[in-house]
Amino acid sequence: MKTKNSALLDLPYHPPLDWQTMLAFFQARAVPGVELVEQGVYQRVVCLGGRISILRVSHAERKHALRVSATLTQVKARKELAARVRRMFDLDADMNAISRVLVADHRLRPLVCARPGLRLPGAWDPFEAAVRAVVGQQISVKGARTILGRLVQAADREACSEREPLSARCFPTAEALSAASLEGVGLTRRRAATLVALSRAVADGEVDFNKSLSLEHFVRQLTRLPGIGDWTAQYIAMRGMGHGDAFPASDLGIFKALHSTGKRPTASAIRRQAEAWRPWRAY
Repeated sequence: MKTKNSALLDLPYHPPLDWQTMLAFFQARAVPGVELVEQGVYQRVVCLGGRISILRVSHAERKHALRVSATLTQVKARKELAARVRRMFDLDADMNAISRVLVADHRLRPLVCARPGLRLPGAWDPFEAAVRAVVGQQISVKGARTILGRLVQAADREACSEREPLSARCFPTAEALSAASLEGVGLTRRRAATLVALSRAVADGEVDFNKSLSLEHFVRQLTRLPGIGDWTAQYIAMRGMGHGDAFPASDLGIFKALHSTGKRPTASAIRRQAEAWRPWRAY
């Protein structure tokens, strides 16, 4: 229900948009207590304008828009809300322009034609995407969700009851996570050390999530940190920054998709094949 101080926005996009696939992606990765997907609606706890709010996003298909609601009073916070949701659901993508490039490859053509509107799932916050990428290294999506839920609790011990589907916890900031105890959340010592180094680097400004940075510069600053290689940096650029040309070439899924000749391709060979997909390798 819309309240007096509720922001209700319709954010338009140029079709096509594969809403169900996008929603299923977020549902599989929803952080317990922070995110919830049910009955075609994405919900999460957010902190904007100095206050906690519940964000709800649904699909107004006939209007070619996403309907967004959140309890916000400041105009500046509403503008930031709209920008974050547009990035998160990739609403500014020109799917026709992207498809024209990708269908030129005979291997991609039938896939692109079969799945129009398949966009790039983003993230509410670039730092959150970075944490997700580090936690998700070499473990299942389900396992990563469990650990992320524990991380959120470790960074905020005083939130409301966990009996509710959504708690009053926002995903932790870099400052909060760098000060939290990561013992007992299920991370290896090396992975915990990487998270601490990442959080401190972001808090100190050594890692900059400025969208104006080139992909190469962004990857370089991340790979200076212990435990973050090219795959992780490219994944963060793809989901956290919305870099349409980010490409984690060593990803297992990409290896499997291109492993059709009986010979396992190398990451270098995959990068060479992907040159034809620029500047949309992420798609």
